[in-house]
Amino acid sequence: MTVSDLDGAIAFYREVVGLQLAHVIAAREAALARGVRVNVISPGPVDTPTFDRMGIPGEEPRQTKEQIIQLTPRKRFAQPGEIADEVLYLSSHESRFIIGTDLAIDGGRIQR
Repeated sequence: MTVSDLDGAIAFYREVVGLQLAHVIAAREAALARGVRVNVISPGPVDTPTFDRMGIPGEEPRQTKEQIIQLTPRKRFAQPGEIADEVLYLSSHESRFIIGTDLAIDGGRIQR
């Protein structure tokens, strides 16, 4: 995977975010009538074993991870617990006024 591949992936990610927003708006309209809150979580790169199990040979997984890290303002992958914390927050009473949000938990990548 090259940096240009990652640029394409980021463009695809932005399109997906647009699609997710459309889903949130539609779900929000349906859910509000029923008293249900609908939000979307859009995680960026997350440090899980899945990336290493993709069957990519040699140094390529490590090099790809490094390229992704360089494109992420926080300069690291998220830990699964960081994503879980935000899901827990959106599921809690404390977020009762948040409706129809697409929360990007991506270390600032969406801003690039």
